[in-house]
Amino acid sequence: MHPYLEEHLTTEGHLEVLHEDDPSGGRYRYFLRRPEGRLALHFAAEAPTLQTDDHVRVSGVRVRQTMALSSGTSNVTTLALAQPATFGPQRTAVILVTYQDTPTPSWMSSDRVRNIILSDDPASVSNFFREASYGQTWLTGDVYGPYVMPMNQQGCPRGSIATYADQATRAQVGTTAMAAFHHFVYVFPSSSCGWRGTATVGGSPSQAWINGDVSTSVVGHEMGHNLGLMHSNKLVCDGVSVGPNCTPVEYGDLFDMMGSVTTMHFNAIQKQNLGWLDYPGMPPITTVQTSGVYTIDPYETMGTNPKALRVKTPRSGVPV
Repeated sequence: MHPYLEEHLTTEGHLEVLHEDDPSGGRYRYFLRRPEGRLALHFAAEAPTLQTDDHVRVSGVRVRQTMALSSGTSNVTTLALAQPATFGPQRTAVILVTYQDTPTPSWMSSDRVRNIILSDDPASVSNFFREASYGQTWLTGDVYGPYVMPMNQQGCPRGSIATYADQATRAQVGTTAMAAFHHFVYVFPSSSCGWRGTATVGGSPSQAWINGDVSTSVVGHEMGHNLGLMHSNKLVCDGVSVGPNCTPVEYGDLFDMMGSVTTMHFNAIQKQNLGWLDYPGMPPITTVQTSGVYTIDPYETMGTNPKALRVKTPRSGVPV
């Protein structure tokens, strides 16, 4: 037995970043995967902007399988960033599971779920990504199940749900077929676990868990996390557009799927992060250097003209 309750530790591994979404709020959770075992990371305040599969070195105080860290990047060194793939077909396995003590809901049919997530229907998740990316990204794959898990309905144990779902699907289609998927979406009957959906922020393969609400807005939001996106917030700045006393509001962008519960496009910063704006071959963003009249194209349509403006703030001079 280790003689001390806690220890100062420097170690490295690959991050696992999860976000739990709920109408009343949400939270990010951070873990470090390493050969010696998985550690839960707790930051004093602000966590660094990193995503699943980033290779990092961390320093802090460890108590058993939990590690306390300072805010930001002061105790986190990035050794290598994950390389997300946000273009082309996103191979997605949607796996339906239910509990042994819970009847299978009527909405949990493979045809219905396939139509919502993977089909060419104008309202599907796949078509949302195709439109938002100007034709560069869409979903392919299949729906499996529903499978009955050998467990009763109690909370939302992510690890057990993923394990049972993956085992059942491998038994049906084989390990080789499963290895071809980039994203795994686990759908199960509504449970009282405090979140409607949760997902890895990035990751290859990524994972998303859908708690009973198979809608384009919820699944699309979680898969936005899977592609590496954080939330689209807003700033409340005491009645001015930008000022020194701004308060961020989580889920605050009401016109963005990564903000409110909506099927509206990701905002310009999010699209730029995904490579869908201001990258070679993609619509540009105009940087505003002087006062004047600027023209931008409709945000939702294809085209090569600018889709957004990047304006420097007088306070910092940094483009926003």
